[in-house]
Amino acid sequence: MRPPGHDHDEHRRLISSAVGTSAAATASRTGVRPSSETRTTKTRTTQSQYRMWSTMRVHWRCSEIRNGVFRAYLTLRPVAEARRTTSISGTGVLRPMWDIGHLSPTGERAVSIASLWVENTPVLEPGGRVTVRLVPLTPSHWTHVRPGRRITMHEDRTVAGTAVVLEVHPPATAKPAG
Repeated sequence: MRPPGHDHDEHRRLISSAVGTSAAATASRTGVRPSSETRTTKTRTTQSQYRMWSTMRVHWRCSEIRNGVFRAYLTLRPVAEARRTTSISGTGVLRPMWDIGHLSPTGERAVSIASLWVENTPVLEPGGRVTVRLVPLTPSHWTHVRPGRRITMHEDRTVAGTAVVLEVHPPATAKPAG
């Protein structure tokens, strides 16, 4: 059984875009067909990348169930306005800090950490806008966050981006039998 939100075609599209041009597209453009060894190697590479991506996705979905998930529309600041000059991997590797409205005991801004998964694209470029999934490291910090709330992303003291929360899915409360 596939986990909720599992889209087989989306996985294949993302993997093929990450791998690059297909052998058929290369052959039609250049008129040269790759050898069977090249095709086999490319197929093995694609399958290996797909398995790796699928495994990452399963681990991500498990963390969503365990910690809850927030879908949000994120806008990264452009290169001219922020420190980030490179794109963000869309596969849940980045764990930025988020200003979600908490204050420290001294009255200063307190931030909470959440992993970030970019939906429907392998990377997010500086200045880009996209829907993301946020999995909080400490779910209890995020209980007050509701749809429509504007939150800010930080990778250091400066603002790296802003997001508007679209959906809130709290952590699962019951553990499966077994």
